[in-house]
Amino acid sequence: MRVKLSLSLIFTMVVAAIPSPAAGADTAARRGLGVTVKAVDDETAGNLGLDAPRGALVVEVTPGSAGAGAGILPNDLILTVDGRPVAQAGDLAAAAAAADPTRWVEIGVWRRGTELTVYAFLGPGAPPGARPEASKKAKPKIAVSGYVQTHFFHSSDTNGDDEVSPDRFRVLRVRIMFKGAINPHVSYDVEIDPRAPAHQGLMRDAFITLNYIPHQDIRIGQQKTQFGFENDISSSRLYYVNRSELSDSLMRGINLRDIGIGLIGHVPLGGGFRFEDAVTLVNGNGFNPPGTDDNNNRKNVWGRLGGRYHRKSTDLTIRLGLSGANGNQLDEGNDPVDPNDDFTVEFERLGADLEIDQKWFFLATEYAKGWDSAGGSTDVTHGYYVTLAGKTPWRVGPMVRYDTLDAEFRRWTFGAYYGLPEDDVRVLLNFERRKLEDEEPGDDRYYLQLQVRF
Repeated sequence: MRVKLSLSLIFTMVVAAIPSPAAGADTAARRGLGVTVKAVDDETAGNLGLDAPRGALVVEVTPGSAGAGAGILPNDLILTVDGRPVAQAGDLAAAAAAADPTRWVEIGVWRRGTELTVYAFLGPGAPPGARPEASKKAKPKIAVSGYVQTHFFHSSDTNGDDEVSPDRFRVLRVRIMFKGAINPHVSYDVEIDPRAPAHQGLMRDAFITLNYIPHQDIRIGQQKTQFGFENDISSSRLYYVNRSELSDSLMRGINLRDIGIGLIGHVPLGGGFRFEDAVTLVNGNGFNPPGTDDNNNRKNVWGRLGGRYHRKSTDLTIRLGLSGANGNQLDEGNDPVDPNDDFTVEFERLGADLEIDQKWFFLATEYAKGWDSAGGSTDVTHGYYVTLAGKTPWRVGPMVRYDTLDAEFRRWTFGAYYGLPEDDVRVLLNFERRKLEDEEPGDDRYYLQLQVRF
């Protein structure tokens, strides 16, 4: 998915202050659109049915203004002014200032899955004749995106047991995502994995998003359980091939996705700060099971609360979060078909994460601890990882990670990458020094991965 982070900053279009570059224009009497707009972030773009953030989202239209006369409405997305693209909210003022003040100006607008062309007169005096009729061009309501990851794997017999995994090429992941907007407040997401339906099922994400609360999305359906940083981020945006053992073993319930309701969003605090929230209340039996039965009566809660600071002038983002989970899950024992050996596991999870992203490096670290109780005994597991990736102006750089889980798993990962997380083409080169795997020294592993996003 083409994902670009953008700030939810408000830019007010002050109509009397927009200068005109056109020779001879009456700048004192020149009008602007008279709209207040804000930037579009990834979540808003998805809700609008777009594959990536762009344009200026209208928050308010001044009565009697040129924008009001053109028929522009709140929640419209302005894409072009007089043929000039509006890539982000800050471009709107310059595009309006550069427009011809002597004629009707075309304004490209995205409204509820349809691209419209409306007309505004920005110059002084009377407009040149009647306003042209607005037109619309239907656009597909479904935005299709995804990615393909394929890699070469080599293992070396470094633990001396004379056993080694064979070299192999592998299609590691294929994801196809469908996003669409029914209206400004209701949208949907569906993600499928076409590689191996028999393994975990074809469907992965399948949820409806309600966007009636400012800066908050209510998700209903099959979705990721919210816990920590790495658990929630797409594998296509990581700097390494394999997730940490902490994430794979402790932070994702049965298999990361479950069916329920989620609240994901943020609250702007000003000065570059915002409060972040992400909570899911789910069934607790993982992917959509056959039939309609839930295998446990108790619902599971997974969540993360934290804060983010962003300074645009220095390209610095700092995030800090605390995560927790509580619930139970059914363990089907040695024989999944025989219900006589089934038992219930009660679990609790606590975690903390820190991320620093700036011009020259990216740092991420997490710690989590889990308690699993069954049959009167409790197992306690904890672990952490630290990742550091260097950045350069050429979109290439080195990375190193250390991750561990109890006394059973310890791994160093060294590597290099080409392409930043948001790029369409990425190459990852990883060397894994598995100092401990299942309480024994593990074989070293080498990975060369190619990723293409569409």
